[in-house]
Amino acid sequence: MINRQLRLAQRPTSAPVGSANFDMVDVDVFFDNVGGLVLEAAIRRRNTFGRISLRGGISQYSSAAPKGPANYLTLLSSRVRVQDFIYFDYVEHFDEVEAALAAWLFDGANRGKLVVRISDEIAA
Repeated sequence: MINRQLRLAQRPTSAPVGSANFDMVDVDVFFDNVGGLVLEAAIRRRNTFGRISLRGGISQYSSAAPKGPANYLTLLSSRVRVQDFIYFDYVEHFDEVEAALAAWLFDGANRGKLVVRISDEIAA
């Protein structure tokens, strides 16, 4: 097992994605739901044996010709694990999660959100 400090991708808000001054640390773990230049930057800065979790590609959803990262072949030599996940993989936990989320929402502990009841009627 490799013992090293976990480094996550971070980007200064002033640095445009894909620019020369996009200064990221080398990345062990990257969660991607954007794709495009953001994913390419993470692949470029990945560490050997790093992990990339794919959850979406919002930068490509409305594209007439969606494309994957141009530098994906660099993953071959770096032994990076790339894996997607989708909520359907956890269907057996839906009831449990729904109950927990409902409890957190209405037990008074969630003070960061405002829940407004519009009506007691059930939508048809």
